Amino acid sequence: MRRSDPIAHPDLVAEIEAFAARTGLARSRIGREALGDPSFVADLYAGRQCLPRTVTRLRDWMAARDPDARRRRP
Repeated sequence: MRRSDPIAHPDLVAEIEAFAARTGLARSRIGREALGDPSFVADLYAGRQCLPRTVTRLRDWMAARDPDARRRRP
């Protein structure tokens, strides 16, 4: 996909970016540690789709490392 393609999960990307800003973790590290895929976040920017269980797994991982993350979740 081209970089100009729409982001498939804009709310999730916003959550990841806020988490990264609060924790100082790189996006690639978040993807690697949460899902075993260091390119996951970059791929989301490129329009990658993901299953609801993947979204849940990532959100649960962030919440376990940032107690405020679950409260901010829509």
